[in-house]
Amino acid sequence: RGLVGSGDVYKRQAERDIALHSLPGSRIQRVVKDAGSANISAIRYHYGDMARLQDAVFFYRYKAINRYADIITQRWSAEVGDRMRVQHYVFAIFAPRCLIIYHTLPAAYYCACAEQLEILKPDRISGQDRYPWFAPLRNSFAGLYSLLSKQLGGDIALERLQLVAPLTAGMLAQCERRLREAMEQGTLTQADAATELGSFISGIAESLSASLLREHYQAVDTNFTEVFNDMMAITPEWFLEQA
Repeated sequence: RGLVGSGDVYKRQAERDIALHSLPGSRIQRVVKDAGSANISAIRYHYGDMARLQDAVFFYRYKAINRYADIITQRWSAEVGDRMRVQHYVFAIFAPRCLIIYHTLPAAYYCACAEQLEILKPDRISGQDRYPWFAPLRNSFAGLYSLLSKQLGGDIALERLQLVAPLTAGMLAQCERRLREAMEQGTLTQADAATELGSFISGIAESLSASLLREHYQAVDTNFTEVFNDMMAITPEWFLEQA
């Protein structure tokens, strides 16, 4: 599949190891063994130590995620224009992660790994200014914060974002694990997974927005499931592993 066919086996195995054993529980020796190698010097040659390998895993999927976010925001620009609502930003931020799940099933471990690495913390996103290709995701977070600030005030907006980020990361990891295990057991097809992910991200777009806005929440008439289905049809051929 597009996201795993030519990937760096060490980063893929490290992603899996962090997902299954937690960040402090990840071990470079296990990563090397699971990668089918008996030579730990090879991974040390490429990354130096586990900390640097963990940093590499942090960015492992981010070019694909940002490319998806860019396509989504371009669509919103054409269809919604200056009427962007919180739901549109939430979808642009989280739908790419569901697309990563879809394209890596049945070996999907990204969201569980991301939860351990705290990838969804706002400060981890805002600190990536040195990477030009990070702009779509960074801009989506900035747009979301700006819109929330106008309605709630900056301090409350930041407080709520910091509260919902780990909860959303956990929901994504649970969804990923459930789909992965169902496919491993042969009780779920790729088409079934696509349907469930479309429903999941559509629900996230509205429920997370409701949690952020609370008394200011208003539903939108955008068909997020339809947009997600369109995105799944785009082959992630742009996927590059090196940050």
